[in-house]
Amino acid sequence: DLRMIVSQNPGLNERVNRCQFHLVDSGQLEADSSWHFDNICSPFSRLYFIRAGEAFIVDENGKTRLLPGRIYLIPAGRNSHYCCPVTMQKVYFHFNLFLPSGFDLFEGLDTCLEIPAEPGEIERVYQLSDGQGLADALALRQHLDAVLSRFIAAGQLEERADGHNSELLQKLFALVYQKVTARTRVQDLARQLSVSGSTLSKSFRQETGRTVSEYLDSLLLRQACRMLLSTNLRIGEIAEKLQFCDPYYFSRYFKSRQQETPSHYRRRMSGSV
Repeated sequence: DLRMIVSQNPGLNERVNRCQFHLVDSGQLEADSSWHFDNICSPFSRLYFIRAGEAFIVDENGKTRLLPGRIYLIPAGRNSHYCCPVTMQKVYFHFNLFLPSGFDLFEGLDTCLEIPAEPGEIERVYQLSDGQGLADALALRQHLDAVLSRFIAAGQLEERADGHNSELLQKLFALVYQKVTARTRVQDLARQLSVSGSTLSKSFRQETGRTVSEYLDSLLLRQACRMLLSTNLRIGEIAEKLQFCDPYYFSRYFKSRQQETPSHYRRRMSGSV
């Protein structure tokens, strides 16, 4: 008799869909000693495939030397100094690997991550990054996914991606993911989730150690930073999209958290590839 046997991996679909990859910027760089940036703290993580030369990334934990044949991951939110003594060639990718909470998987790591490139890998990435068609784009995405999986294994980051949250918090994350604005309020979210504000706040603090308001503020600031660096929108347009009452209030909000105005932040961070 013929029969059909189906074998499934419990939780596989959820794990595959848990993290959302978003490519912010990419390119190839041939740098000299003018590649020098201080106090760079990005709302996205960075992948560097070093082809030739050398450079350095310096942070509070010391100096990381960027060498040919190596791949480096600089986590989002890591305050660092970048310098190139002579010359360097690399392919770079600025990206976010978003967890359901809206935070980057690598955000908050206290060090840069480093792995060796496989034979021919860097040249292959150069070729794919020059591609114009969908096939090359998908092949590049597949390769970046594989590289990130190597970094997750090397950095023992599986627990970060597990996301053992209650159903209530999972619904909250889905509600605000990529949708938070200056007008997002805890009470409104609680109402949409059919719970009281106090119940939502208590559950959130118990599971995360922070308040809902702090979480929403962090998401809003990261969204503002990403829009300043990855779009050409004017400050007033960003303020409008994030539903601030006016550009002046948005600038005050941003400066109170970043210690610089949105326009200064955009100028200072531009070119830091």
